[in-house]
Amino acid sequence: MKKYLYFIIVFALCACHSKTERYLLSYTRFITEIEANAETYSLQDWEQKESVLQTLKSEESMLKGQFSSDELKKIGELDARFCKVSTKFYFQKIKEQVRDGVEYGKGFISEMVNAADSIADESDDFVNEMSQIFEDAVSECESIFDENNF
Repeated sequence: MKKYLYFIIVFALCACHSKTERYLLSYTRFITEIEANAETYSLQDWEQKESVLQTLKSEESMLKGQFSSDELKKIGELDARFCKVSTKFYFQKIKEQVRDGVEYGKGFISEMVNAADSIADESDDFVNEMSQIFEDAVSECESIFDENNF
């Protein structure tokens, strides 16, 4: 008996709300949930939320012309709240990507400096070896000239 009474009360409460009021309740719950959890969302989570927003906006379009001035004002406020949390979310993701890019750049530059140092060391060794070969060749030529009285 209690179950039936509960369902009757819930049905009566739901039936009391107009379509526009139910839409505003859904949209408000959606925005409130996003505001509370946006910092934990991944990009995939956010894309899912944007899909839900599109569904809500489609429903809003079907109700166009049925909203009161106060309801339209509330929709504008909810849209602004979504823009705020969306902007904050994407700025945070950009900041993370820039931070990752900087760390990548540090690693890349460090390795390039090491590579340049290594090449410079090898180049110095090569120059020293070539100088030694040239000096040896000059000495050999001088010895040959001396032996042959040139």
